[in-house]
Amino acid sequence: PLVVPRYDFILGCPPCQSFSAAGRRAEGVNGTDEDRGTLFRSYIGLLGSLKPMAFLFENVAGVTGANAGRAWAEMLAAFAGAGYEVAYRVLDAADYGVPQHRERVILVGVRADLRRRFRFPAPTHGPDSPGSKGHYPAGAAVRGVAVSDASLAATVGGRYGHLLPSIPPGLNYAFHTARLGHPRPAFAWRSKFSDFLYKADPDAPARTLKAHEGGFTGPFHWDSRPFTVGERKRLQTIPDDYGLCGNKGEVNAQVGNAVPCQLARILALAVLTQVFDTPLPFRLPLLDPADRLGFRGRKRLLTGVYHAKAAAARGPGPGPAPAAEWAARVYRATVSPDFGLTEGDGRGALTFRLGGSRGHWHLSVASAGGPPAFSVTLTPLDAKSWPAGVGRIDLSGDRLDPLVFASAWRALDAELPRLTGLADLVQLNGFYRNPQSVSCRLAFGIRRRPNQFWKALARVVAGQGVGATQTARHLGAAWGLPTPEVADFSQFLRRAGYEVRSRNTNRQIGAGRLLVPYPFPTLTPKSVQRHKAV
Repeated sequence: PLVVPRYDFILGCPPCQSFSAAGRRAEGVNGTDEDRGTLFRSYIGLLGSLKPMAFLFENVAGVTGANAGRAWAEMLAAFAGAGYEVAYRVLDAADYGVPQHRERVILVGVRADLRRRFRFPAPTHGPDSPGSKGHYPAGAAVRGVAVSDASLAATVGGRYGHLLPSIPPGLNYAFHTARLGHPRPAFAWRSKFSDFLYKADPDAPARTLKAHEGGFTGPFHWDSRPFTVGERKRLQTIPDDYGLCGNKGEVNAQVGNAVPCQLARILALAVLTQVFDTPLPFRLPLLDPADRLGFRGRKRLLTGVYHAKAAAARGPGPGPAPAAEWAARVYRATVSPDFGLTEGDGRGALTFRLGGSRGHWHLSVASAGGPPAFSVTLTPLDAKSWPAGVGRIDLSGDRLDPLVFASAWRALDAELPRLTGLADLVQLNGFYRNPQSVSCRLAFGIRRRPNQFWKALARVVAGQGVGATQTARHLGAAWGLPTPEVADFSQFLRRAGYEVRSRNTNRQIGAGRLLVPYPFPTLTPKSVQRHKAV
């Protein structure tokens, strides 16, 4: 027979991705709706079998709100049902000597027959610590780490990498927004994750390290380069000589998924004294259940700090480079099925004409010549919200074809950075869950007879059924389509370059529901959604 050894304490951290901020950003969290989010049940099964004296459970702070709080309520009830008295708090690792702000929920359960309720250790650093000791800054943490010449010379490339050097330490892409006073903004406010182009401040803890780095995902070093693995280990308080296996991506994932060692150490000391009655050679202050920590309240005060940093960084200098001089132009370009635009007279190339003036653009796409088959008019809902004096943009194409329609928008997407500094179409409009900045209208040529899908597209362009998850029935009503036609129309939208999300593309979206985030096409060759089937 299998002999199960005795375990006095279990520490485990079931996967957090199902409850993460990324999930919330994509319209709610997966929570227990996917397999990773249910592994805590196996954890509870181990508690029931092994009956340790106590256990510790760690996860992202979002776990408490997953599935409208139902997942967390289920966890608490299950822990209690397994025979444990539980206590939990959301802690910031920076408050315990870690040079990184990292909010995590920590739950400690003590077996009910021991009649002890765990108390969390008081912060050792920051305003809530007994002596108000300062936080451990990132610059001090990484000092002395050996960095190769290649790493020192590394830069961030791609479409937005050139913006990173101008961002002051402690700020992110928001430095290039009108909200923080940028005279030629590239982004709309809150249109990106907070770690997008985020540059760490050497005089403060860094923001949370991520397990999987995107091309523009920070924190980046204050010298406008990626942190090395050795520096990332320091920011997680992992010992320099602790070995990590795998390629760079795998190693970064191990570091980014880790619980900071210094936070784990303080929690372990609290467990030793309260569960195992181990005396310590020093006093370890504990929090009373009614004690409140102020790190979340302090975060709400940071907007003023960011404004001051941005203003100081810009100073009285000459400011950003001016927008490119306005000039009409005609060129040939090919738009591929994955919506990549390549200038040149290749096979299937279209003719693009940009005319008008800086304040009123005309951008047309011609495949065979002839009068416009469709036209789109864009105007700002707030006259001050668009840069470079643009008051109106007109798009047109000479054929009712989804790819020609998408091509007009891709051409506009390419012109925006050059002529206004805006990074892309999304920045022209703003993130879909924020108040929109653009009014769009699609019309058809006098002699054209659009079918029901093109008529429905006109409603999408006008913003109907856009920006929120809805059932097929509600979308059919919004788009003037019978409910059974909504699925086919969603495929039509994808062919026209629209991002369409469903449960197949994003597990957190409810069954039978769809989300079209924007009233215009946003798919590009690098879009994650382009590779997912609706």
